[in-house]
Amino acid sequence: MKLGEELRAVKDIYPAIADLLEAAAQRIEDQRQWRDAWLKAERKVELLTSEQNLLRSIRLHRKEKECND
Repeated sequence: MKLGEELRAVKDIYPAIADLLEAAAQRIEDQRQWRDAWLKAERKVELLTSEQNLLRSIRLHRKEKECND
């Protein structure tokens, strides 16, 4: 292969590499967004669980108070 042909071949490869890098960057961004959404959902579940536990505790104390009265 002559030098000119090799140069053209390399130039043809660069756009393909750029496309691969762009696709990889997009996958990384998608994974980051998915992870952020997952962490937000986990925090929401923890908050709801905490609220549920508080409400159970309040209800239990009310029942105990009613039984003692």
